[in-house]
Amino acid sequence: MQEDSPAPISPTARLLLQAVFIFFSGLFLFLVFALSSVLVDQVWHAGRVMPGVTMNGINLSGLEPGQAALAILNGTEIGDEKSITLQYGDIVWQVLPSQLGLELDAPASAREAYLYGRQGSLGSILAYQLFGRRASHDLQPMVTFNEQTAFNYLSQIAHEYNRPVKEAELGLSGTQVIAIPGQVGLELDIEASLEMIADYVRRLDGSPIVLPINQEPPDILDASPFAANAQTILSRPFELTIPAGQADAGGSFSLPVEQVAPMLTFTRQQGAGQTIIKPQFRDDLLLAYLSDLAQRTAIQPRNARFIFNDDTRQLDLLTSAVTGRELDIEESLAAIQAAINEKRSSAALVFNTLAPAVNDAATSADLGITELVHEESSYFFGSSEPRIQNIEKAASEFHGLLVPPGATFSMAANMGDISLDNGYSEALIIFNGRTIEGVGGGV
Repeated sequence: MQEDSPAPISPTARLLLQAVFIFFSGLFLFLVFALSSVLVDQVWHAGRVMPGVTMNGINLSGLEPGQAALAILNGTEIGDEKSITLQYGDIVWQVLPSQLGLELDAPASAREAYLYGRQGSLGSILAYQLFGRRASHDLQPMVTFNEQTAFNYLSQIAHEYNRPVKEAELGLSGTQVIAIPGQVGLELDIEASLEMIADYVRRLDGSPIVLPINQEPPDILDASPFAANAQTILSRPFELTIPAGQADAGGSFSLPVEQVAPMLTFTRQQGAGQTIIKPQFRDDLLLAYLSDLAQRTAIQPRNARFIFNDDTRQLDLLTSAVTGRELDIEESLAAIQAAINEKRSSAALVFNTLAPAVNDAATSADLGITELVHEESSYFFGSSEPRIQNIEKAASEFHGLLVPPGATFSMAANMGDISLDNGYSEALIIFNGRTIEGVGGGV
């Protein structure tokens, strides 16, 4: 029996086998070369940082770990002898990294640089040997950041440099209105500042850390325009005028600026979408002034006086009635404040009318007077002229006086002021059991 011989390999298959053999042989030789290069490079750079390794821009290639640590310490902006620039508004100062809770670990950073290209997967090591040796590999230093330390330091800054918002004000120096400037409130944003310090650690470029500040502007920063307006109130006396319809209409009471100034206060008001400052009289001081003025301007109502005509059995008018008035303090105060608010230097006083109980048109029927009820006569023969004058003066005060039903007539209440100015004379009077000269003797 004859055995079959193996089929011959085709030329295509032979070429494919040769290609596979060549590929794997080349790959084997490449791996041998790469591993040999790694081994040679590791031996050549034993104890030294691999080529192309930098840290924060500092070239550490070929340095031993100790040398690398020293280079990092000297070249990094966060070293023990370095300072960091802080800026709060226009204020700039230097601080040590430790004050912000920053600490550079130079030995650990050097160790990190030394291990670069030596640790990791075999693939990463081969990739560095083949492709990364000529490239630069910048690493970040190892810096610890203690936020609590930074927070404490920033809190000290805030305590020293923060300032509250202050509104501009108006004050007085004598009769001059003084503008007191306001102040923009400043408050350090500590949380945002901590984030900026953390970002600085990532950069370590030595640039200043500009601390973020929250600003709170006042409603009014400059009160000068309001001071100028308020000064117009003190440019002339303030006049309180008697309104029309009064017997003394057109008269006035003048408040000199020296009296007005201490009575002023300055109030904040909202107007046209903005805050303004306006002068006003202090209510308590103005009320006290008007209360005194009320006594000086008051007029008591007086009934008409009549004599009974025996022939006509009617009343003949002797003295016309007098309409009284009283100062309306609250309304006058409001009128004065309104005048000040409108930059006027005068205001009309407000009065309430007090009508007499009996006016000129009253009749005997109205009053129930129909006849003479009683009559008395007294004679003072031998009295001196002054005593006679006093008696006549006193009697004139009662002439035509109406006494309402049920009322008690008081001679003292109706006699007026017993004085020389009021028409009385000096005459003999009895005082403490002695006869002496005195005003109003005989009454």
